[in-house]
Amino acid sequence: MFNCEIPLNYESLLEIDANYGGTPSWVPLAAGVKSIGHALNESVDQTAYYDGDGFAESEVIGAQYVLSVTLDRRYGDTAQDYILGLQLSLGCSRKTQARWTNFQGDVKSGLVTIANITPPGGDAQAKGEWSFELHFKAKPALALATSAPALTAVVAAGSVVGSTKFTATAGAGNTLAYILKNGVPTAPNAGAYVQAVAYTSGANIAATVGKSLNMFELDANGRVVLFATEVLAALDIASA
Repeated sequence: MFNCEIPLNYESLLEIDANYGGTPSWVPLAAGVKSIGHALNESVDQTAYYDGDGFAESEVIGAQYVLSVTLDRRYGDTAQDYILGLQLSLGCSRKTQARWTNFQGDVKSGLVTIANITPPGGDAQAKGEWSFELHFKAKPALALATSAPALTAVVAAGSVVGSTKFTATAGAGNTLAYILKNGVPTAPNAGAYVQAVAYTSGANIAATVGKSLNMFELDANGRVVLFATEVLAALDIASA
């Protein structure tokens, strides 16, 4: 695995559609975001029956998934500008779609209402903190992550002694990256977060025989799109 056992909150990704009703324009809510809270807002029926000896029992009979976001104002950020632009609007203009991708690539998504927009304000010597909520319509769709498809990559000796390289072509808007480590890891999930080194196809990588060269194609949000791995042999590393 590439993720440790205790994932950090920033390894998850919240996106909204800033062009709902037209061609979807998924933009991340990350710049200036300080906190994202999750709530199910459960409706709980508590009823006492004669066989409970005077004690009640509970049944969860309804819920609504709500995300509460607290952030500092960042002018020019597409997501922030879009949401704050709706603060005086009502009805259908507050509707869009959102998706939440956790660190391992599982995705919750659905239609949402942007509610309780509280514009920036506060003390003179403070950042312009503001907040809003995303209220999901009905039950969010849950898509569990699957292993990333294979990246087509060619590994070869580098151009300087003690180096290797790989050549691959990233899709439009995507980038290449790598992790050099001991052992062969489990393939990451598509959409998972990894901390990898940015890479230009064909550039030299200092390496030694037996190391595992793990190669990634990442999307614009740094999430895994494609993956390949190779345990380096002597012919993969330039010698004197």
